[in-house]
Amino acid sequence: MKFALANIHYDGPLVTRWDVLLRIVADFSILVERSVLYSEVEFCVVEFAVQLAEWLGRLGSERREFVYTSMESDVEGLVRFTPKGADHWCIATAHQARPETRTFTTDELRRAALEFIHELRVAVQDRVDILDIVDDERARAAVLAARD
Repeated sequence: MKFALANIHYDGPLVTRWDVLLRIVADFSILVERSVLYSEVEFCVVEFAVQLAEWLGRLGSERREFVYTSMESDVEGLVRFTPKGADHWCIATAHQARPETRTFTTDELRRAALEFIHELRVAVQDRVDILDIVDDERARAAVLAARD
């Protein structure tokens, strides 16, 4: 499984925290075995990455569902990971291309999330470090520890 991004660009100046969250956009997709489960252009990738980081920061102590809802969308739960069993998760999206019946381990989700955050940080490092807007210390530590 992979969270993929392409065509990253800035949809306006990056002055405030909200600008960073909402104005760095890209073509985003969730790939499962090279097949597209979900795809969206002009996706708020930093907002998604920050929510992923915060979920990762809590993941060690609790198995809470991940629900990504963008401030730019009226749709709740654009991307959702729901716990299933002891160490598996179901993935669903609001506008997915096909149903996904496969489940993913915590390690598979963690690896995909960390790779996505790292790839995005590298892509925008000339303008901003997206971890600077992650408020949760555990989340920042989880992301940084995985790359050290």
